[in-house]
Amino acid sequence: LISLGMGLLGFADSFADLVGCRLVTGLGASAFTTAATLYLMDIGTPFTRTKTMAPISAGFSAGAAIGPAMGGFLATQLGLRYTFFLVGAIFAGAMALNSRVLSETLRGSDMSKKGGLQSELKATAAQWRPLLSERMFRSVLGMNIVYWMALSGSYMTLLPMMLVSEDFGLTPAEIGGIFAMTSAVNVVCTQPAAWVADRFGKTLAIGVSTGVVAGSMFGFPLATTLPPALAVLAAWSMGGTMFGMAPTALVADVVPPANRSQALALLRTTGDIGLLVGATLTGMAAEVTSQGTAMQLNAGALLLTGIWFQLACRQGIPFATGASKRL
Repeated sequence: LISLGMGLLGFADSFADLVGCRLVTGLGASAFTTAATLYLMDIGTPFTRTKTMAPISAGFSAGAAIGPAMGGFLATQLGLRYTFFLVGAIFAGAMALNSRVLSETLRGSDMSKKGGLQSELKATAAQWRPLLSERMFRSVLGMNIVYWMALSGSYMTLLPMMLVSEDFGLTPAEIGGIFAMTSAVNVVCTQPAAWVADRFGKTLAIGVSTGVVAGSMFGFPLATTLPPALAVLAAWSMGGTMFGMAPTALVADVVPPANRSQALALLRTTGDIGLLVGATLTGMAAEVTSQGTAMQLNAGALLLTGIWFQLACRQGIPFATGASKRL
């Protein structure tokens, strides 16, 4: 689907075509992310799951660092249309390679024997009810949606505008370099963050990471020159790296294997809702107050949610038999 959507973008000549192609690409990206994460869950154990999942996080960070530079170079040399054709071909090649080198970890799944898609959807709804009835799982979902709301509003919406403001006055190329720097920090910190989460517990990692990210969000508007701003962004990136893997690994620990795919889907859905809502709410807050104040409001909401999450986890009981004690 990603290959198809990217390739079709090369033929897009209207806004409707663009939206349709992006929809196909988004569906493929959603399926890819879910399947890749589930694959790593299957081959990992509760004691090493975060470290097993760390390479995919590092890969995303590396792609975020390299992608904009490569895309700009290819668009300059080939033009936008042929750049999309090339990217679509690369994804098609990756699909062929994966089909050859990866072995299936899900055994005995034959939808025709289960009654088809309708029965599968009913089974999915039946799986959601017990998942959402568990306090521990609901706490992870709540923490996840607030984190992504804060990240969408602060990092993805306000930060670029603040970097081009009079205080910094950076060019697009310089802003791209800063985002590449933060992605590089993610790559370097992925394995150490995974070790901390596996060694000291996922809930503690989530608590520490939300504190670091919230502190960075609050501190960035106070930085009026570039050196301290870069230091704050580096700390922000380190905190985000630790958070990025911990909720998924925690869900894998506390959810029975039969329900993991649905639990992961719900976790991703809450993140997507946070991304959708966060930018809008933060933009409205920035209009009423200021960009810096809106970012600090996000920091306060994230910090309070992190404290609530820690308290909720102390009272919650994991509901997967044999789950790791290092939660």
